[in-house]
Amino acid sequence: MNTKKLLAILLAAIMMLALAACGDDPAPTPTPDPDPVDTPNEGGEDAQSVLTMYTFTDAPDLVGTAWNFVGGCVNGVVMTEDQVNEVLSQMDDYYQFYFNDETTVTLYQGNDTAPEGTYSAVNDATVKIEVEGVTYAAVFAEGEYGPLLVAMLDSTGTNALVFEMIAEG
Repeated sequence: MNTKKLLAILLAAIMMLALAACGDDPAPTPTPDPDPVDTPNEGGEDAQSVLTMYTFTDAPDLVGTAWNFVGGCVNGVVMTEDQVNEVLSQMDDYYQFYFNDETTVTLYQGNDTAPEGTYSAVNDATVKIEVEGVTYAAVFAEGEYGPLLVAMLDSTGTNALVFEMIAEG
């Protein structure tokens, strides 16, 4: 089994465990933090939630937009640059959400894996994304270089993937 598939299976297993712990709770509606943390403590010991790291905005029009993976948070610990680079190297440096139309999304995982899924608005700020049995609660924030999509895997925000918009619709 190649390393990309192994990494994808491991990430999916972690995400499924996190989702199983959530039960049938609805997707969270983030409360914007008036004083967001600009530089999260990478590798710190105290668990952090992405819900306290960003100031969230309403969801943009997603049709035709592309979002590249730039980081994340695993069990409350912000991924280091080396960890982000390791994930990307396992994915041929290509890990991206692309919103095809009003309801379908493609998650590019390297050059040869591109499963399609669905998405729908939960409210003005949250979008539910489902790809290959994994459900993300996506919320949006303004990053240093443009809009961010924060794909949460649980209602606490301690397990999330962060994507930066690279192409507008």
